[in-house]
Amino acid sequence: MRVVVADTSPINYLLLIGCVDLLRQLYVRVVIPEEVFRELTAPGAPPQVAAWIRSLPSWIEVRDVPISLLLSREASESNLDAGEVAAIQLALAEQDSLLVIDEAAGRWNPHAYAWGWAEGCSLAA
Repeated sequence: MRVVVADTSPINYLLLIGCVDLLRQLYVRVVIPEEVFRELTAPGAPPQVAAWIRSLPSWIEVRDVPISLLLSREASESNLDAGEVAAIQLALAEQDSLLVIDEAAGRWNPHAYAWGWAEGCSLAA
């Protein structure tokens, strides 16, 4: 079964426009890294976003992702934040995954092939 991994921004903006249920309708279950959960509940997050993620809908699964030093170093050169790096790392760790991300640097990056991006991970941008 395909694992769908989401970054912070798609969830944030879908919530703000009242369409976050699209993720559940399209994918049934969505996995987010712990870093994405922290970004969605950070002090600067919109209150409705933080409240929604704290109630953790049953179709969202939060996973802790160990981020490799290589990926962290390469990602910092691409201006990716911790949530984006963790989402990419989690998607790459799965055999069959779909990454939902809106950051251009996260969608295409010269380091993507070095990370093994072409193998087993699709993008939804």
